[in-house]
Amino acid sequence: SKKILDEKINKFISLPFFLFLMVVLAAIFTVGSLKTKENFYYILVSILTCVAIYYFKDLSIALGQTEKISLVLSIWMPIIIISLFCSIGVIQINEK
Repeated sequence: SKKILDEKINKFISLPFFLFLMVVLAAIFTVGSLKTKENFYYILVSILTCVAIYYFKDLSIALGQTEKISLVLSIWMPIIIISLFCSIGVIQINEK
């Protein structure tokens, strides 16, 4: 049906942006720390954050499929939120 096709097209279009932003978010956690103990802590936090965001993406798509929110918005909402987190992280790195 048209609804499923729209969902698949938006998923395929948003996937490269999602993967790029996940890598940027993980890099933001590790940039700026010089000690190895801090690196281990930040790597662990970044992995847990990326897993939580991945499951948030699935939850968002499930909300779109049940028509609680718009389907297109449910696919692009995690990307918008990750881009906001990344922009805040880049601003904090530039302030150091």
